Amino acid sequence: MASNIINNKLVLKVGPRGNLDLGPSFTTWDEAGYGKVKQILISYSADAINSIQMVYELNGKEVLADRHGGDGNFFESIRFGTGHYITSISGHFGSTSLNPSVVIKSLRFSTASWPSGSRTSSYGPFGSERGTPFRFESNGSDSLCGFHGSSSSTHLTSIGVNFLSGRVIFKSRTEPAVSIAWGNSFANWDESGHGRVKQILITYGEDAINSIQIVYEQNGDVKLTPRHGGGGVKFYSFGLGSNERFTSVRGHFGVIKTTNYTVIRSLCFDTNLGSFGPFGCQEGTPFSFEFSSSGSFYGFHGSSNSWNLTAIGVYIDISDLKRFQYPQEPRVVAPPPK
Repeated sequence: MASNIINNKLVLKVGPRGNLDLGPSFTTWDEAGYGKVKQILISYSADAINSIQMVYELNGKEVLADRHGGDGNFFESIRFGTGHYITSISGHFGSTSLNPSVVIKSLRFSTASWPSGSRTSSYGPFGSERGTPFRFESNGSDSLCGFHGSSSSTHLTSIGVNFLSGRVIFKSRTEPAVSIAWGNSFANWDESGHGRVKQILITYGEDAINSIQIVYEQNGDVKLTPRHGGGGVKFYSFGLGSNERFTSVRGHFGVIKTTNYTVIRSLCFDTNLGSFGPFGCQEGTPFSFEFSSSGSFYGFHGSSNSWNLTAIGVYIDISDLKRFQYPQEPRVVAPPPK
């Protein structure tokens, strides 16, 4: 997840989902802060989404954004009425029979009306509901302030959403939460909704974190999840008491000489009762997730390879998020097209 500053407001960028291995033939695009979505134009085929194009309302005027992708066999235009807002965007991504590259295969949009918040309409699915599913949900009216993603000359290859801070829910598997992660992606893992963290097991060396493994408690049962990463020279295990909650997870990531990969280099865990760490090497790009100790922590996610933990993130309620520390400062997005 990244952030933008739009009219002095923090905008959270969620996603994208789809093809993240962008090459020279792909174009990335970002329409954060373009305004309220008034209309969506979609071209699609039997097996994928070919293009998407949005009409936004900005300062009382409607503006047409660029088309992202190519032509399809079918076309659909969705017009949102006054007082209606998008509550969820879902779909699938994967390769097609004619295209080995990963593309967006299907899209579906759901809306509700303001101020009742009742579910009013669902549009789609468009394309083919096969492949890897994804879903973005919002729990507030007009919190969606634009899309972002990537495209090729023939297809929409990835899509994400921009939400005004304080209203977004990122939904994955079970518990609603905000998903945040930094590092380098290899084998992805996701432990949202596994329960309360009881214990963390870490292996590490002089230059990086080798692995992390978490014990969760859910419905009275204790569960040990798989180890994410490889073996290390050092090992440390710590448990959380019944009244102990995380207040921050912080560390560093960067390239290590032994593999030339970007990995998590250090980790430190702070709770309302104390701190554990730092583990590893405190060199590289710093990151931190800071939040309240109210207990709305829903688990970890990230990625790993055979030797190291390569990325780590947390699932928390956005209302309890106190501070992100980003590797780079949030950027001010350029104005939309006229």
